[in-house]
Amino acid sequence: GQTSLVVRPTPEGAPVECVTADGWIAAGKADPPTVVKVDVEGFEASVFAGASAALKSGRVKAVVFESAAESDGRIGSKLLVEQLAGHGYQTRHLKRPAGSVEENENYHAARER
Repeated sequence: GQTSLVVRPTPEGAPVECVTADGWIAAGKADPPTVVKVDVEGFEASVFAGASAALKSGRVKAVVFESAAESDGRIGSKLLVEQLAGHGYQTRHLKRPAGSVEENENYHAARER
C-alpha cells in the first residue's frame, strides 16, 4: 500500500509495537469489544490466542474472520474452530451470494446460547 507509520520510511522499515488484545484490555486501554473483525492473512490462530481472555469473558458476542477454505466452503483450519469452540463459539461459513467458494472464505463465530 501507499500508507506508512513513519513520516519518512526507510528501506529497513519501521519498528511497530505489537500488543495482544488481552494485553491491551488488561492495561486498561480498552474494554473488551462486542464484535471482533480479524483480517490477518493466515495469522488468525495467533490473534485468537492473544485474545483468549476476551473471548472467554463472554463479552465478545461475535467474531468475523477470513480463513483458508476447503472446496465445499468448510473452514480449512481445525485449529481455529477448536480455539473458538473452546470459548463457547460456533463457527459458520458466510456463503457468497453466487454460491462460489474461493481459496479464502469468510466465517462468523457466535457464542452458543
